Amino acid sequence: MPARTPGQGAPTPRDGHNGPVKFRIGTALAFALGYTLGARAGRERYLQMARAARRLGRSAPVAGTSTLVADKSKAVANLGVERMKDTIGVRLGWRNGDQAADAIALDLAEDLASALNSRKR
Repeated sequence: MPARTPGQGAPTPRDGHNGPVKFRIGTALAFALGYTLGARAGRERYLQMARAARRLGRSAPVAGTSTLVADKSKAVANLGVERMKDTIGVRLGWRNGDQAADAIALDLAEDLASALNSRKR
């Protein structure tokens, strides 16, 4: 049997095995740095940044995007509820799969029509 070299047979470290730890340390350092700089900037700078954030939130592109995201979120939630109702209905024998699919398609068409109508205004 050949002689073993030091470290032979020992598990080798995987690349990136410290990734989560490095991320946590980086996050903690970023938080500490932000807190320190924020504390030094004071209330006046905080109010200035808050005013800028409010103006940005009221700008047309951001407001339009947030409305669109809210509408899409509601549509996704409604679709999930309808699919759950249909699944329960099919399992309990209240309706068959074709009726459930038709109901989902109808709801999607109504949601799409209302979304398109609201964007035209």
